[in-house]
Formats: sequence, C-alpha cells, structure tokens
Amino acid sequence: MQERLSRITRRTFLKGAGTATIAAGLAPQIISPRALAGANEKLNIALLACGGRTSQLLPSIVRPGDNIVAICDVNASRITRLKNPPPNRNQQRNEQVVNALEKAKVYEDYRKLLESEKSVDAVVIAAGQRWHTPMSLAALSAGKHVFCEKPLAHSVLESRQLREAGKQTKLATQVGSQGGTSDTFRRSMEVIQGGLLGQIREVHAWINRSFPPSAEIDRNEDPIPEGLNWDFWCGPSQMLPFKRYYLGGCLAWGRWLEFGDGHLADMGAHGLNLPWRALKLGPTIRASVEIPEPLKDSYPSATKFRWDFAAREGFGPVSVYWHDGPKAGPP
Repeated sequence: MQERLSRITRRTFLKGAGTATIAAGLAPQIISPRALAGANEKLNIALLACGGRTSQLLPSIVRPGDNIVAICDVNASRITRLKNPPPNRNQQRNEQVVNALEKAKVYEDYRKLLESEKSVDAVVIAAGQRWHTPMSLAALSAGKHVFCEKPLAHSVLESRQLREAGKQTKLATQVGSQGGTSDTFRRSMEVIQGGLLGQIREVHAWINRSFPPSAEIDRNEDPIPEGLNWDFWCGPSQMLPFKRYYLGGCLAWGRWLEFGDGHLADMGAHGLNLPWRALKLGPTIRASVEIPEPLKDSYPSATKFRWDFAAREGFGPVSVYWHDGPKAGPP
C-alpha cells in the first residue's frame, strides 16, 4: 500500500476524480489531472490580474514549486508593481517569487493569453468582481482549471452559467473564500450539527465597514493614466467616465453598482459561509432588506438583510441576518 501511494502524483490524483469543487481553501493549489508519461510535476499557472490580492496569493502559488508562465492585466502599472513592489510591500517576497515572475510572459488581454499559452494548466483569477464570471467561463472553455476569488458571480444567472460549465468540463474549480478548510471552521460545524448549541433560530453576521451614502455617478472625467485600457477595465460593466478613485481597490470601485457587489458579497462570503454549510440551508422562503437612504448608483451606507428558511431535516426554521455599516451588528 505504501509503495502504491508513493506513485500517486498531483497530476494523476484527479484523473479519475471528475469535477472537484472545493469550497474554501486559503491557498490556490489547483491540481491538474493531466497524466503525461514522464511529465514534470510542476504545474503551469497563469495569473489573470495583477492587483493587490494577486500579490497576496503569490507565495502560496509558488511554494509548491509550480511555474507562473503568464500574467495579465489591463493596467500596465499593476504589472510593474507586481513584479517590482515598493520596499514596504516586499515583506512576502523571496527569491522563488521573484524568479517565477521574471520568466512570465505579459499580456493585456486574457483571451489572447488563453489562446496563446497552450501549456497553461490552471488560472488564478483575482480581478475585479465584474470579471470573475467572464474570465472563469473563458478559462473553463479553454480547458484550464480555475481558482477564482470571491464573490464568484455578479448575478444568479452568472452563478448558474458557472455551475453548468463546471459540470460539462469536469475541471477542478475552487472559490477563494478562505477559512472554510480550517480546523476551526470544521470544529464549528461539528458543534452546530452536533446540537451543542441547541436548536438555532437566529443567525447574525456583520461587519462595521461602511460606504458613503448612495450617490449618483460623477460624469466629470479625470485624465486616463498612460498604460490603462479603461474600456477593457470596465469590461462587462457599463463604460463610465474615468475617475482616479476607481483605481483605489475593491473598497473604492466596489462601492459602485456597475463594478462591485457591496459588502454582502465581498465579506458576507466569509461570514455567512459557516451558517450556510453547518445548517444545510437551501432556498429561502422569504427575504427582505433595510437601507437608510434611497438607492442611486452606489451601494448604501448600511444594509440589513434577512432571509427566512423553513425547517430542514434535523433543523428547525431559522432566520439569517447580515448587517453592515458603522453600527452593524445585533443589539
């Protein structure tokens, strides 16, 4: 048995496993099912987007010794920053990461990357939320395994499209919701499902992040920086007049309905993961939301969502709440 196990490699592990949908791993270690005689065990990975989240993921990507063969971003300054981070951002860098990026080919268009780089086994997608579904579908269609940051989709329709694509392609997929594979998470599920907390009737999850009050889009355009393909940056969203603050990260562009999904999709993916899985929640029978101001072109300064679920096998009816804003949380 020991001898047999020693011959199992990362490339052969998934060959007979079909689709592997992994709920929440911290590191995007995607296993390729390609089993080529005498093949190098290193995987060839492409990075679709070169922003801050990609930089955070880099050590986990290169630690197993895999190759980064290509990187892609519509903003040339992001590529430069990824390859040459400021001194205060260099604490996670090591020679292995530097060497991996140095050899990578650079693209602006992820479609050309997927078309040209036939050796790519898997992609890591950490672009803006509006791009998660289009990039994931394109990668799956090209036969590449996918690690994609949360939130995976911008709408129910996109979620269904990805579900069907995953079934048809039988490729490995993983959503980067972080924490769901930790010992603490698993122990929490055991406590809840074992009945140690009794019958749970209410669940509250919250974060005290807040946006400014909902506002209209500013139609006064700032100069577009050199090296930024603004049309491509907007991508599947409406092309809005460029504003410098859109480049300020997910808390800047994520405020706007066109580009992001607000705090619920961003951080709720973490906070609601445990009750969703532990309480075996399914379709809701009722949903409601409270906001403190009229909704315009951006998300409101605070939200309170409530979903009511009917009794399930082993569980009674339960109401699940999400709160965000400066006063978020139950009383």
